[in-house]
Amino acid sequence: MTESPTFERYIGDALAGRVTEQGQLLQLYRNYLLVLAASQLGADLRQRLSPSDLVQEAMLAAFKGLATFRGRTEAEFLGWLRQILVRCLHRQLMVHVGREKRDLRREITVEQIGRSMANASWSGRPEFQSEHSSPSAQVIRQERAVIMANELSRLSPDHRDVVVLRTFQSLGFRDIAEKLGKSEGAVRMCWLRAIDQLRKNMEGSEL
Repeated sequence: MTESPTFERYIGDALAGRVTEQGQLLQLYRNYLLVLAASQLGADLRQRLSPSDLVQEAMLAAFKGLATFRGRTEAEFLGWLRQILVRCLHRQLMVHVGREKRDLRREITVEQIGRSMANASWSGRPEFQSEHSSPSAQVIRQERAVIMANELSRLSPDHRDVVVLRTFQSLGFRDIAEKLGKSEGAVRMCWLRAIDQLRKNMEGSEL
């Protein structure tokens, strides 16, 4: 796997209004937003709204509002994108669930997952370790959260969701099963297969 283009490569021209660079900059973080969105939608809401639809709405809002970004670092940009995703999520919850049932804790959850992805180290998680890879070296070379999101995007949606809920939300298998509308046994099997696939992906990575 080759290195992704860096934040610094596009941010200046993007903020100057160059449409091509704006699109390329935002595309770097599509997988990151997809992981966060997938972690927030339960089985009931997914019947009416997919994580990819939510991310598409957030990406469009970010594109239109890019001139309002006042930060300078990638970390600040990720925080800005998370807040846009939160607003899109709240808007969709009011449409599909109703204002009175909106879970305002989701905003905190999105931020917590975003920070935990950024602070986590592959090498600190035994389920991700591989004798053929160097997780700590991979993490150093790019923003941790973006690398993890790109790796997770290579999994099937079911596998990705279980890893996100288990690893970054610290949910038990029973809670994950309830959230995704699956049996606990199916979730456990999905987890094992997902971790196995992640190990294989990392072994073949040139990060």
